[in-house]
Amino acid sequence: MKKRIIHLDLLKIIAMFLVSFYHIGYYYLDYGFMQNTHYIPNLNRIIMNICAMSVPIFFTVSGALMLNKKYTNKKIVTKIINMIILIIFWSLLIDYPRWFLITLTGLYAVYPFIKQCFDKNTKLFYLIMLLVFIMPFIYNFIIFIGTMFDIKNLINLKRTGLFTAYSLLYFMIGGVLFNVSVNKKIKPFLMIAFLIGLFLTSLEGYIVTNFNNAMFDNVNSSFPTVGALLMSGSVFLLFKDFQIKSEKVKNLIVIIASNCFAVYLFHLFLWSLLVKVIKINSMDMFLCILICIFIDSIAIIVSIIISKIPYLKKNTSILIMNL
Repeated sequence: MKKRIIHLDLLKIIAMFLVSFYHIGYYYLDYGFMQNTHYIPNLNRIIMNICAMSVPIFFTVSGALMLNKKYTNKKIVTKIINMIILIIFWSLLIDYPRWFLITLTGLYAVYPFIKQCFDKNTKLFYLIMLLVFIMPFIYNFIIFIGTMFDIKNLINLKRTGLFTAYSLLYFMIGGVLFNVSVNKKIKPFLMIAFLIGLFLTSLEGYIVTNFNNAMFDNVNSSFPTVGALLMSGSVFLLFKDFQIKSEKVKNLIVIIASNCFAVYLFHLFLWSLLVKVIKINSMDMFLCILICIFIDSIAIIVSIIISKIPYLKKNTSILIMNL
């Protein structure tokens, strides 16, 4: 087994859980929203806003791994081909959010150039980071400010993820932050950064919800925002060099992290089956967490079973490969 980096595995597990938590709980939790009244986010809403760092953490971890080791062009091409097959296969089999796989394929495609800049042209590397930070992150922040202060010229601008180009910034930041040393003195500031990010995300949801008189989905919509960037970056560093002494716990983390991708592929399908068995119109936070743990566990078990069956392992590994 290849050597695992435990703190990155933990981050993958956190991101995995937040993705399923968002997809399963978003439309079933009570946020206390009523039309034509001044809305103030409740605790359910604020906790759900933490999910805005879910997918960004995946991209950040991918960048940390890929930019700090070498991949041959042959291996990258193989990854791209595998991803295309995976997208086509699962698109035919079940309905699930495939934009993430498409975006990841795009990152693999630009990886050789970004890796070259990371290793040999630092100025160009940081210039690209700056450009992607300006558009769409700063651009969306300006729209947020315009909405907050009712600046008409800014309100009329359209939010954008720039065709999910924001993923490139998270990917590149992962490569940089992986090499940053974190001591105990800086951790309180990282916690503050996380809280500021959560505050900005919640504040934007509060303002846009009241402005439109409709609940604003500031999870998906917050990926290309400063708030999500602060949350994901600070959490990445808070887990830097995280140590676990127990070998049993380490092994469990590795098993879960190695099968995280199966959760992404299967959780919506498993959830659709579950709601047919137990009719759910609403749920509280505790029930949502339990259901997510249950569904994620089933997805992981399915992935492990497939990996243990020789024929299936040989012929389907490309379709449920680990990232």
